[in-house]
Amino acid sequence: MASTCIYPVLSIMVTIIFLISTAEAALNVGVCYGLKGSNLPSPPDVVSLFKKYGIGDGITFPYISVGNEALPGEFASSIPPAMQNLQNILDARNLGGISVTTTVSTQVLANTFPPSATTFSAEARETLVKVIKFLSAQANPLMFNVYPYYAYAADPANIRLDYAQFTSTEAVVVDGKLSYSNIFDAMLDGFFWAMEKEGVADVSLTVSESGWPSAGNGKLTTPELAATYNKNFAAHVSALAGTPKRPQTYIKGYIFAMFNENQKPDGVEQNFGLFQPSMEPVYPVF
Repeated sequence: MASTCIYPVLSIMVTIIFLISTAEAALNVGVCYGLKGSNLPSPPDVVSLFKKYGIGDGITFPYISVGNEALPGEFASSIPPAMQNLQNILDARNLGGISVTTTVSTQVLANTFPPSATTFSAEARETLVKVIKFLSAQANPLMFNVYPYYAYAADPANIRLDYAQFTSTEAVVVDGKLSYSNIFDAMLDGFFWAMEKEGVADVSLTVSESGWPSAGNGKLTTPELAATYNKNFAAHVSALAGTPKRPQTYIKGYIFAMFNENQKPDGVEQNFGLFQPSMEPVYPVF
């Protein structure tokens, strides 16, 4: 799903890193602050909201994303040269702390079950291989929008809810020697497998968007389900456990999104926010 905090073709991802406190632990996670709404609070009011919930100063600009889910698509071939041009500009200005990357979704993948069978789709492969080889040379991450909700909503008869929400206490999918209790890890490992098939094994993934809508699709989208997913996503990412395939790999993650946005398409896309535009929580998170 395209994020409103990233603009098409040439885009800067602005991430707000903040502290989520639970009874068990303090968890660090980011959130996409989207702006596609006609009734969103003013920036000063948002700052006041952060203070109300104990969110400290933590605005960073860690990534420049050349396109958000622009691959595959008509502009895809422009992505690798644009990435190189931006990298040259940053290097010339000694801005090595900013990573040039692009953002993709599961639409660039094919043959995703089991995870080890995953490949790049025919439409995305040529450009995506150029992208990951650039990222490998620069030691930059690839941004990956990961939405277990959409996989579950597309096939609720065969994909278990607990597998989609990090609540299963048992292995649901076994792939050789690897076992998966949640589809999130299976999605990430599928991408790692696909990159390895192209000879690239050292590019990390940053989860640039993940979330669960609180309304818009009946019983599959309730505040309770959204709260469960986002809390478990934050805990899973913050545990620093990696994935079954790459258990030593730290995966950064960002919740989509800060507010419900009424200028997104009708239905679930308007209902990913942690907060209403009135700044009332959609469900308890903090």
